[in-house]
Amino acid sequence: MANDPYNTGGLGPAAAGRCKNHHFLADAIRDNIGNTVTVYTSSGGVSGYGFTGLLTDTDNCNIKLVTSPPAPPASPFLNTRRYNGCFNPSGSIAIIPIDQIVAFVYRKV
Repeated sequence: MANDPYNTGGLGPAAAGRCKNHHFLADAIRDNIGNTVTVYTSSGGVSGYGFTGLLTDTDNCNIKLVTSPPAPPASPFLNTRRYNGCFNPSGSIAIIPIDQIVAFVYRKV
């Protein structure tokens, strides 16, 4: 970000120490915007299994994954108010700090 003297994705000086050493990883992640990726974090519990989703945005501090797409619009011709488990009606987004990523998995063809 050209006008960001701290190079923290607009988060300012408070995040400067947390974000300054992740340029290489941020560049690798940025190359995969629009692709489905899996990210493993340093956390435990259920989040330790990783997050898989569509990578939609990144800066030098965070990534944004759409982990569950929203449901398609209801058809005006059919009664489609029931959800069969394929779609979350509201969708889900995960914002993950880059300094918590321990593995970034993507498919390169």
